[in-house]
This record gives sequence, C-alpha cells and structure tokens, in this order.
Amino acid sequence: MISFFNSKDLWQPDRLVCKSGRVDFFIRHKPVVWSRTCADWYSNLISAKWISVLSLIVAIFILSWTFFAFVWYVIAFYNGDFIADHLRPNTNHRPCLVNVGNSFLAFFLFSLETQHTIGYGYRHVNDECKTGVILLMIQSTGGALITIYVGGIVFNKLARPRQRMTVLTFSERAVVAPRDGKLCFMFKV
Repeated sequence: MISFFNSKDLWQPDRLVCKSGRVDFFIRHKPVVWSRTCADWYSNLISAKWISVLSLIVAIFILSWTFFAFVWYVIAFYNGDFIADHLRPNTNHRPCLVNVGNSFLAFFLFSLETQHTIGYGYRHVNDECKTGVILLMIQSTGGALITIYVGGIVFNKLARPRQRMTVLTFSERAVVAPRDGKLCFMFKV
C-alpha cells in the first residue's frame, strides 16, 4: 500500500516528487527491510558510501586472517608442536609448521602470508602434515576469492555513475500542447 504525505494534510496526495527532488510517498505494510537487504546485498554494497564499503572490506580481511590463524594454531596444538619435549632440536618430532613459533601473532602473520602469497621466507608447512597442506589449499583459494570479490566491488563502485535522484528538479512551468495529434502534458525535469 502506498501512502502519500505532505505538510498540509497527511493523507492527501499532492505530488509524487517534490520540486526539490525528494520523493513524497512511502510504502506502508512492507515486510521487514532486512530480508530484502540480505537478498540484494551486492547492489546495496555498491550503493553504500565509500567509508562503509572500505570498513567492511578491512573487517572481512582481518576476520579471515584471524580465523585461519586460529585454525593453524589448533592444527599445531593437536600435532603436539607446543609440547616442551618436542621443541628441542634433537627430537624426532616434525612440527606441522616449521619456524613459525608458538605465539598467536606468529600464526596470524603466517595466515596473512599464506592468504596473500607474500612469501614465507623460512616459514613453511611440513610436507608430512596433511591437514596443514589441505588448509593451505583452502586458505589460498579462499583468499583469492575474497580478493576477487573485493576487486569486483571496488571496480563496480568506481564505474557506477552517481545517483541522480538528489539533482532531479522540476521546472516552474508546464504546458499542454498537441504532439502527434494528441494533447501532451510537458514539463522539464
């Protein structure tokens, strides 16, 4: 149901669009807006302000690095890489992640380097740690997909023209004149 409003009488339709370009109606009894927002998230993201989009992009990257750092940490923990006897150089234990260390920050840096293929230097996944190899493939693929989506969003946001609804104004005058044998109401937008 469409309801009209204006300053004189709340329910009398005056105009659909004001001279200033503001839309002068609203839709009542619509289902929850959140469901429509989730269904069309890409268009809403393209329409959002730059600060919101950039904040979301930074948050997505930081969350993905932190999530995979936690998973790497769990793999190293269950492999026994933090046991004091296994940290000595003369043991037969082969750590899942070589030269990473045992702090969460070290795993976070390893996660960041894996996802963006920066290069490890002397850090690497042990070839005997099958879980680590599988996670390496998942994180590399997931990181590439995140980068592709972010690139697409930024490219589409740059290529999309600005919304013109705020600059639409109507002329002060209108005319009814014949056109193609019929009377037409004409005005300048």
